[in-house]
Amino acid sequence: MAAPKGTPQAVIDRLNAVIVQGMERPEARQRLIDAGWMPVGSSPSEAAVRARSDLARFGQIALQIGLKKE
Repeated sequence: MAAPKGTPQAVIDRLNAVIVQGMERPEARQRLIDAGWMPVGSSPSEAAVRARSDLARFGQIALQIGLKKE
């Protein structure tokens, strides 16, 4: 999940709390898994670190397979 740049920290914290609470429900987790998602509970700062890491990794993969911008 993501919020637009500039979203107030209080809003981000509240959204994170609600999402983490929802992920504690087994049926919610299973619905995400069934839809092909990999639910991971983390803090907003941990999510940002992971997003940057994923983007860097996917960027390297795109270069390796010769993917070009259109």
